Amino acid sequence: MKYVKQILIILLITSIGEFLNILLPFPISGSIYGMALLFILLICGVVKIDQINETAKFMLNIMQILFIQSAVGIMVKWNELKHIWW
Repeated sequence: MKYVKQILIILLITSIGEFLNILLPFPISGSIYGMALLFILLICGVVKIDQINETAKFMLNIMQILFIQSAVGIMVKWNELKHIWW
């Protein structure tokens, strides 16, 4: 149950970041808003590091897996991308 609560906290903050992305007219990704919001909440003490620690460590450990799809997509489309790379 502890992990479900931790994931829900992170997902709630991420969702708020996505909502801010829709609400504000700046060209900033919703995930950046979410990370900034999480940082501010951690600094202010609203969210304690113990409340999200285990889930955050797990997500950092599997983060490499999340980039596989992007890397494969770049490799597949490389002939189209190499002309505009720079």
